[in-house]
Order: sequence, then C-alpha cells, then structure tokens
Amino acid sequence: VFIAESGEEGLELLQNNEIDLIITDQRMPKMTGVQFLEKVIKRFPEPNRILLTAYTDFDAITQAVNKGKIFQFIQKPWKKHEIKPVLDYAIEILYLKKENQHLNKELREALNRANESEKLKTAFLANLSHEIRTPLNGIVGFSGLLEDEDLTHKERCNFIKTINTNVENLLSIINDIIEISIIETGKLKLSKETFNLNELFDEIYHTFKEEQVEKIKDNINFKLIKNSDDTNFQMTSDKVRLKQVIKYLLDNAFKFTEKGEIQFGYEIITHEQINFFVKDTGIGISPENQKNIFKSFQQEDNSLARQYTGVGIGLTISANIVELFGGKIEVESQKNKGSNFSFIIFK
Repeated sequence: VFIAESGEEGLELLQNNEIDLIITDQRMPKMTGVQFLEKVIKRFPEPNRILLTAYTDFDAITQAVNKGKIFQFIQKPWKKHEIKPVLDYAIEILYLKKENQHLNKELREALNRANESEKLKTAFLANLSHEIRTPLNGIVGFSGLLEDEDLTHKERCNFIKTINTNVENLLSIINDIIEISIIETGKLKLSKETFNLNELFDEIYHTFKEEQVEKIKDNINFKLIKNSDDTNFQMTSDKVRLKQVIKYLLDNAFKFTEKGEIQFGYEIITHEQINFFVKDTGIGISPENQKNIFKSFQQEDNSLARQYTGVGIGLTISANIVELFGGKIEVESQKNKGSNFSFIIFK
C-alpha cells in the first residue's frame, strides 16, 4: 500500500510503482481528486479508480465519472464493512481485465502464427509442385526422345543418364516428403548399433567427392577432418540417421557454395560427447533468417524464382533427428562469407 499526501505525490508513485487500485479523496492540496484522476487516465489508464467524496460533492462525482472514468465512488463517512467489498470487487475486476488482455494477446499471437504457417505451407506446396514437375518433365521429355531411331549411341547414353538423374532427384523429393510426414506425426524413432565412425565418414567423403567431380565443382576444396586416428574408432548410435543428417548438411553446403572450401567431420569433446560439423564458404544466411531455417516450410528464399532448387526441408528433418539424438543443431553464419553447422551427441 502506497500513501500520497497530494496529487503530485500520487502521480510520482504511479510513475515508479505498479499500482492496481487508486483511491483518492476529492479534497486535496493543489489539485482536486477529479483533476488528479484526469491526469491519471491519460498516463496510467490500467488501475481501477475510486473517488472518496462528501454527500454534497455531486458535481465532483459527475466529473469523476465523465472525465476520470472512475470504477466507483464512496461517500464519506464510510464504514469498514461497507468499503472492503467494494475494494475487493475493484481488484477482482482489474485482475479479470488483465487476464482477458493476456488471453486476447495470446489469441492474436496464435492467429498470427496460424496465418504465417498457412502462408508458408502455401509457398511450400507451390514450390513442391514446381520441384516435382521439373524432374518429371525431364523424364517424360527425354524418354520420348529415346524413340528416335536415328540417335547415336553417345546421344542415347546421355539421354538415359539425364533420365536417371531426374529419377534420382524425384526419388529424393519423395523421400524428403515421407520423412517430414513421419516427423510431423511423431513416429520417427532411432535405432542403435555399434559402428566404425571413421569408416562411415570415409564413405560419405568418397560419395560426395565423386558427386563433386560430376558436378564440375573443381574450385571447391573438399576436406574431411577426423579427430581420431584410430581406424577402428567405434560409436554406438543410429548410423543411418547420423549419415542422413551429415548428407543433408553437405548437400546444402555444395548447393550454396560456388568456390572456396567445404569441411566436414567430427571432434571428440569428452569421452562421451562428439561434436559433428559441416563448414562452407558459401552464400551464408542472414541473421534474421538463421532462427527460421530449421522450421517446417521455411527457406532463406521461398520464391519460385530463387536461384537454388530444392524443396527446402532437409534442415527441418536434420534438426528433428538431432533432437532425437538429444542434441541441437547450431548455426554460425555471415551473409556472403559462409556457414558452420554443428551438433553434439553422445558417443
């Protein structure tokens, strides 16, 4: 309970403290209760306001209602058993009003999130439709060209290679859609097996090295960094899912890096913890988008006219798998300088 001897002191108390209920007398030095309430309503509209006044202050009561927006007035003299229910009711009404405001705020935020999610889903589905049609058109188009009997052997082989590439791209899109569906329904589970971590990373390295040659990305220095020289370095985890996460991160690194360097590997933090990472010198991610790239249906650029192809749910899948491992993917990135994705899981 705060007590002020004048209206000026009352305004100062309101400025420096959180007040739920204001009770003011009409008769005060320097300013009346109504004048005080007029100032209060402009600067501190939240607290409920009660005016104490004598039987003869009917004009003051009218002004307090019209200008001070009082909750109630109490005529002097009053009795304790009469005033307490009024004060309790005023505070109860205030708390209900605050709770209602809080619920309205939560409702608006939920509505905004729902609208944003709907927009993202619409953009995602439009992009998905585009990404599916692209390989399908390639498959249908080049399959029709194969019917030409005048094709040379080299041309026929090139057409078949193009068809196979489009089939692989389409299969990758379908697999991603299935994966995100499993994740959204909470049915993704991990299995455990003991495997040689260095062998797994060597396998990943050679796979991407071959793809690097095929995509003619000779201006990228591709490195594997292993923290253990033990050729039989064992780890017990879900080998398939770990490989899947590293593959998604490397796919992104090669997609968004035209020159410079891509590194991936692991470092032993403790006897039980290993830090996995993928670093690149690619286009990077803007600070405002770094917190969104792991969300469903989110990409750095959601437009159909963007430069880089892909459905854009690889990071979402990766983040969910790493969470099942008990970790979290962290990203450090600067626009036009590159990105570093890392996560720690138990050995």
